[in-house]
Amino acid sequence: MALIHSNRRDVSQSLDNPLPCITMMLMNIEIHDAALQTRIRKQLEATGSGSMEEVLARLLETQEEQDRWLQENRTEINAKIQRGIAQLDRGEGIPEDRLGAYLSELKVRNEVSSCR
Repeated sequence: MALIHSNRRDVSQSLDNPLPCITMMLMNIEIHDAALQTRIRKQLEATGSGSMEEVLARLLETQEEQDRWLQENRTEINAKIQRGIAQLDRGEGIPEDRLGAYLSELKVRNEVSSCR
C-alpha cells in the first residue's frame, strides 16, 4: 500500500515578498510492496536517473506519451478491431489448432523480407 502525504505551503505577496502567491507542493510517497520497490530501484539503475523523482518523472512521461499516441490513433485502432471482428463473423478466422503454425510462418516470412 502506498501512502501519499502532501504538504502545501503558500507564499503570499507582501512588501517583503513582491512575488504573487505561489503554492509549493511537497509530497512523500511510502511504498510498502517489496516487489514494487525492487522494480523502481531497477528503473533507477537502468535509466541512470539521479533520483527517484527522476524515475517517476520519466515513467510518467512515457505513460503520457503512450496515452497521447493511443488517443491520436484511436479511430484507426477501432477500425482495425472492427475489421477483424467482421472477418471472424464471416468465418475467416484461423482455427486455434492451426494458429501456432500460421504465426511461425508469418515470423519466417517477416525475417526473410527484412533480410532483403
